[in-house]
Amino acid sequence: MNEKYDLVETANRTGNFRIFLQALEAAGLNDTLKETGPYTILAPVDDAFVKLPQSKLHDLFKSENRDSLRSLLRNHIIAGNLPSQELKQHDEMRSMNGDELRIESRAGLWLNEAQVITPDLKASNGMLHAIDTVLMPQTQAAAAR
Repeated sequence: MNEKYDLVETANRTGNFRIFLQALEAAGLNDTLKETGPYTILAPVDDAFVKLPQSKLHDLFKSENRDSLRSLLRNHIIAGNLPSQELKQHDEMRSMNGDELRIESRAGLWLNEAQVITPDLKASNGMLHAIDTVLMPQTQAAAAR
């Protein structure tokens, strides 16, 4: 990790994580992801958030739903600095939210239902992988059924 920008700044400079960055700010997780870490972030691109029902996305950003938003975002964070080649060596990993994320290497790298579309964006305190789908925490996914 010899990059000069932390994970938040790396996501900001990449330019396709506007909604994710707004969510981190709203959930109060920005400062955490600026710390030493290291962390691996599975960052949904803006198009991934657009796939969500707009009412659900709007509700997540309400102040009374801050815990739900924080849970959702923590489901996109893994402890450690894990490049895509290392992720591929595992069948599953536990997110910082406590959920198990299935890892598959089939026509690319997949975590649950999300495909990694831009892997290995290096930061000073970890690794960022752009994904095409928001990873719902198991508790929120069950409640949506």
